[in-house]
Amino acid sequence: NVDGADATGETLSEAISRTLGKVAYTGVMCSKYMADTEITAANTVVVANDLIFVNVWYSAEDILGACKTIKDGSNTKTRCLVYTNGFEEAKLMMAAYVGRAFSANFNGTNVSQTMDLKTLVGINPDLNLSQTDYTNAETAGCDLYISYEGDPAVVSNGANEYFDVVYENMALKFSAQIALYNALKTTGTKIPQTEAGVTLLKNALGLVFQQFVRNGVVAPGQWNSSQTFGDPETFRSNIANQGWYVYSIPVAQQSQADREARVAPYIQGACKRAGAIHECDVLIFVEE
Repeated sequence: NVDGADATGETLSEAISRTLGKVAYTGVMCSKYMADTEITAANTVVVANDLIFVNVWYSAEDILGACKTIKDGSNTKTRCLVYTNGFEEAKLMMAAYVGRAFSANFNGTNVSQTMDLKTLVGINPDLNLSQTDYTNAETAGCDLYISYEGDPAVVSNGANEYFDVVYENMALKFSAQIALYNALKTTGTKIPQTEAGVTLLKNALGLVFQQFVRNGVVAPGQWNSSQTFGDPETFRSNIANQGWYVYSIPVAQQSQADREARVAPYIQGACKRAGAIHECDVLIFVEE
């Protein structure tokens, strides 16, 4: 990367820190041509907050360079793109990618999307990348915009997790926070510290999971982890039949200190991601 004319001005990490408390946002990208040191500093700020930082690099060498370093650090909230058609063109590619990736309205039905094989309107595919670069991008977990026999498409790689997983997990978290806040805020009287009162909160969380089933993020399936809570049989049955499960410890078992502090008993939720299909293998038998 190269520094732009404003290299001595405010860095991206400084801009993020300055604005975080003033306006709510999740996505971060920058039109400035930044050195890797400034990108690394921004990455550090993003990791500590509910943010997703999308950055584009301009050379195939960065695939196994900065992009792999970010992947090796498990910094999934920093999303790596590589596009080698020029500095300005790369920024336009990043903007088109971000506009498509952040477009899901989670209040809708079947709106969950993956970036794999998506077309970026007005963006030319990167024809400078080799098969080796393509393979290295799989290792580094960065996304490219290439041509499949003349058909332009994003190739999305999951070594640093897929964009949709990071984005949708954050959306689920925000939705749960809002739903539980609203349950506490909009109740005209008090919510009693009884099983009935806790059920009101659990129902609010359950409605969020139902919303994420409708929008295609969550779906019924088999729970493969050994980690469960509550009654394991009930847990696995709920995941298999509806895709989610909510449990709270009995009110009678919570500590006296939490009761006096008016804290609800510990509530736990689990859900099964619907996942996505990016490729398939087909075997065809032909007989005379």
